[in-house]
Amino acid sequence: MHAVGPGPDREPGKPESLKQWVVSLSAFQLEVAARAAVAIALPLTVLVLTGQLDWAAYAAFGGMTALLGRNEPYRVRLRTVTVAGTLCSPSSPSPSYSP
Repeated sequence: MHAVGPGPDREPGKPESLKQWVVSLSAFQLEVAARAAVAIALPLTVLVLTGQLDWAAYAAFGGMTALLGRNEPYRVRLRTVTVAGTLCSPSSPSPSYSP
């Protein structure tokens, strides 16, 4: 007779089969992908509607920062964004730059 519930060597929250694991993993990946799409699409949509596409790289960076730094305390997030922005700044021209 099979026991209903996790066996003695399994933790209660873990999937019991490979199929359950794949289904839970794909659901997690879909959630992360949806969050990333919204984090990028929302600021870019605002820029398109206001005609300010020059700021697109900065808006995308901010959207991803909001997504990836959501679990960090504000002080740590500020430091992370400052370092990343400083490292990215030389590689992208400012919006007012015109060759």
